Amino acid sequence: MSHLYLDGSYYFVTRPTFNKEKYFKEDEKKKIVLNRLILAQKKFDFSLHGFAIISNHYHYLVLLKQWKTLSLIEGFIAGGSSYELNKLNGIKRRVWDNYWAEIIQDDKGLRKVLGYILGNPLKHGEAKNFTQLQKYPFASYQQAIDSYGKQEIDDLILAVKGLDLENRTDFKKLIAD
Repeated sequence: MSHLYLDGSYYFVTRPTFNKEKYFKEDEKKKIVLNRLILAQKKFDFSLHGFAIISNHYHYLVLLKQWKTLSLIEGFIAGGSSYELNKLNGIKRRVWDNYWAEIIQDDKGLRKVLGYILGNPLKHGEAKNFTQLQKYPFASYQQAIDSYGKQEIDDLILAVKGLDLENRTDFKKLIAD
């Protein structure tokens, strides 16, 4: 299957850990990924619209000026975080599996994907409720509230509750609706 890549477009990016191992259970380890994401944003000059870092994967929604930078961004985030995690643990092992990215072609899809990303810590038990989610430092829920309002963001999350966008078939269904 060929993928559509366009400059000036939004992309939903997912990267699971190798064998879905929970390498990032501790906050100290999640900070490694978050710091790499922040550094990547500065280095590659992209607009980050939402993110969530979970113990065995991460998601983000990005607006890229040039789609070709996506592989560089992912290499920077995954390669750098692998190096730092392995150094912290005193071992050398594969940390990340391959990433996948899907273009978001309309506002409806953009809103659904953003809701999914922001609610991902709830889905995976990293936060138990919206109050905990608001305090969860490894997702952009609070930033989204600051931009769009709490009710708007909570409604986006609730609208996609129960979906599994780590499954590409579910992703295709979501975007097609």
